[in-house]
Amino acid sequence: MSAAQATYGLKEGIDAALSMIRRKMGEKEGRPVIVEIAGGTGSGKTSEVAQKIIGALGSDATALNMDNYYKGLDDRSIENISKGIYVNVDTPDTTDIGLLARQLSEISEGRSVEMPVFSFKTQKREGYQKFVPGKVVVVEGIFGLNEAIAKYGDVRIFVSAGTHGRLVRRLIRDMKRTVWAPGFILGYFSEIAEPMHQKHVESTRKYADIVISNEFDAKSETPRLETREVQLKFRHSITRQELERIGARLVSEATEHTDRYYSPDEPDLAKTGEIFRVSESGDRLSVTYKGPLQASGMRRRPVYEFQIERKVEGSATKLYCNLVKVVKKRRTGYVIDGVNIYVDDVAKVVGGREQEIGSFVELSYHDEKGIESVMVKMGLDAGKGIRSSYFEM
Repeated sequence: MSAAQATYGLKEGIDAALSMIRRKMGEKEGRPVIVEIAGGTGSGKTSEVAQKIIGALGSDATALNMDNYYKGLDDRSIENISKGIYVNVDTPDTTDIGLLARQLSEISEGRSVEMPVFSFKTQKREGYQKFVPGKVVVVEGIFGLNEAIAKYGDVRIFVSAGTHGRLVRRLIRDMKRTVWAPGFILGYFSEIAEPMHQKHVESTRKYADIVISNEFDAKSETPRLETREVQLKFRHSITRQELERIGARLVSEATEHTDRYYSPDEPDLAKTGEIFRVSESGDRLSVTYKGPLQASGMRRRPVYEFQIERKVEGSATKLYCNLVKVVKKRRTGYVIDGVNIYVDDVAKVVGGREQEIGSFVELSYHDEKGIESVMVKMGLDAGKGIRSSYFEM
């Protein structure tokens, strides 16, 4: 461990890093100050730390992208991934650490190097380009404090974030960035990425001068999810004939659903207002992640739902190891004016036995106005609406 290692929050950590960098610039007598930044996938080391440091230093800083030192995947690995087989890309063996170490040695003396240029599209090194170091060179990546290169860092930073937050950030980020299905990402993260993080990334924290804690803030970060769930439920019984009279259309016959709610050891999702649920209906298995409630007279929250293979639930429970609650419901689905109407008979499982919660009608849409319109048609009193989820009952 660095003798003077200190831990900070995000803003204070960046300020401390900039102060150390500027002090080192005065001591290095014209030679580059090398800043090494490491941290797990989804820790915010790139967007929240490296980019802000580079932005603050302006033209004095140049970035040496560790992605260019990636060795790439062979044809067999690419084929395996296309078949849904996990291929470990989170080990230092996938990065040309030796070349990077040799080039950092040159850069530390102020010399230019021929930096490799890697294409993730072709999974090959496309050539080399001249890298001319500025006054500050920022090296950032999950292996940014690997033992082989840590000795070249003048300022060494480790960005820390808990497992749950890093996973949710990765799922949010990769919604648009990757062709990997979210279920594959969840399984890969649980089986490969997190064990590799503990072995090869978290273990390098000891080399840091500065540790920046950038924990996931569900309330401020989950609004980046593209989907919103707006719901309101009522303790109410209604027949199919009554629904059809107001124009509702049956979309799914009564089906048995089992919802299993999980939480990691840290944080307790009940305290953060988040939900991680695995739902089973017939041979269909899905994961639903929900962020905290947003301001609304109904139950409004960001939501991300995706199908998974059965093996992925087993993988996910390595991270979400606490089965908090099991809810069973018999659900019939209708739709009117785009608003989903669910007629539910609900029970919770306690000590292996089912305890009845009750019969409900749940209205679900992407905004409150649509639900309000259907409430009028159904003669439902908004004042009797229930914002709680079945998990909370």
